Amino acid sequence: MGDFNAKIGVKDEDEENEWIGPFGIGTRNERGEKLIDFCTANRLFVTNSFFKKPRPRYWTWESPGGDYKNQIDFILTTDKTTIQNTEIITKVDIGSDHRMVRSRMTINKKLTRLKRIKKKKPLKINTRQLEKVAPSFQIKLKNKFDILRNEKPSIEVMNETIRKCAAEVVEKPNETTKEQNAEDKLIEELEQRRKELRRKDNKTGPERVEYIETNKTVKKKRRARARRKRKEFITKILEQKRGPKETNKYGNKKKIAKMKDKEGRETSDREEILEICKSFYATLYENSIYKANRAQRKCRQG
Repeated sequence: MGDFNAKIGVKDEDEENEWIGPFGIGTRNERGEKLIDFCTANRLFVTNSFFKKPRPRYWTWESPGGDYKNQIDFILTTDKTTIQNTEIITKVDIGSDHRMVRSRMTINKKLTRLKRIKKKKPLKINTRQLEKVAPSFQIKLKNKFDILRNEKPSIEVMNETIRKCAAEVVEKPNETTKEQNAEDKLIEELEQRRKELRRKDNKTGPERVEYIETNKTVKKKRRARARRKRKEFITKILEQKRGPKETNKYGNKKKIAKMKDKEGRETSDREEILEICKSFYATLYENSIYKANRAQRKCRQG
């Protein structure tokens, strides 16, 4: 609320502005335009303009001598539904060339009180994830109840302890998880782009450079992701107090390091090795000798 020295005047019939109402006096000035822009930007309603009054009950300021009278004092609000009335108080002499403006509003005391009370959010536990980390959950639960053993806890305390332990061991989607998902998506996009460039026969100079750089980036990010996942796996093993031999199980699969294509060209690129394998088996299944042998085996079985 205050003296803005702004005249918003009467709203035009074709004016689409929800922040001012249809009632008022005078003509809008430059400061009035600025006030309306301010209200629009900050989602504020000019409460004076929403209540119809007799014309003499709109003006809030009188010039010396009483030659001019304007409406330049306003009360603004973010929620006009709480305002029951905005009016001029004529019976109070405040010793000023301004008249007092008053708004009546209703407040839902019950709702206000409820907003002040912070409700405790119930813990939501993903039972599927809890089953996956059952050993870790059991260890944490045992440690907690060992501490509480001498205190003779109530049922409520025991239930709360179980819920908290479950919430602590179950993985939650945090900022780190979001970053990892974004990283995985980026690697997929880069791999897709690399495939497109590799399949292109007549690459331009910039495209060849892009292919080389994309290839390097994909390999670098893959290695970083593999190291991160291995670290997470080892951390889980150690938290669950399992033997160190368990850590060697992660990623302990033999992979084909190199392979030759039809032309005898050797490659160690994983994508190219997969393409060679696909091509080999596709050719094998289309081979007439293979089809004949398979037909003979079926006849013998029949």
